[in-house]
Amino acid sequence: MAQDYTVEQLNYGRKVYDFMRWDYVAFGISLVLLVASIATMSVRGFNWGLDFTGGTVIEITLEQPANLDLMRDTLEKAGFQDPIIQNFGSSRDVMVRMPPAVGTAGQELGNKVIGVINESVDKNASVKRIEFVGPSVGAELAQTGGMALLVALICILIYVGFRFEWRLAAGAVIALAHDVVITMGVAVAVPYRD
Repeated sequence: MAQDYTVEQLNYGRKVYDFMRWDYVAFGISLVLLVASIATMSVRGFNWGLDFTGGTVIEITLEQPANLDLMRDTLEKAGFQDPIIQNFGSSRDVMVRMPPAVGTAGQELGNKVIGVINESVDKNASVKRIEFVGPSVGAELAQTGGMALLVALICILIYVGFRFEWRLAAGAVIALAHDVVITMGVAVAVPYRD
């Protein structure tokens, strides 16, 4: 037959940690981080990638391993604004990301970039792929992502509320939103460029 025990009997001889004595300190730290994250996102804004802002991606294969700094300097001297250049695959494969250029189609911009690289960096450079992403696609992607996040939080709220209690569901969703906001604030605060 099962016997009932009290909490004191189950914890007899064990060290008991009083986490709740630090609740105001933890709440204060959490509140400071939350406010700092929201302020950072409001002031600095997001460094949206090409998928959200639109632009052109050009994948190039070079004959020799790429000197990314030389390529960046060459493109900037040729008048291209803020080219983002990085290796992918091997050291000879380069991805050039260009912000949207007014009045220039993606294919035309790609041809200009490869022309500059052929003249100044590697005369045997070849284009693997040129892809243009319009800013309207990026706006739609951001809106769809936001809606997916909202639907996921509502589904979590409903499931936890149904399975356990509504108070627990609200606490779980608030904790998730808290974590997402702080993570986004850190991502905005730490300077990072593709």
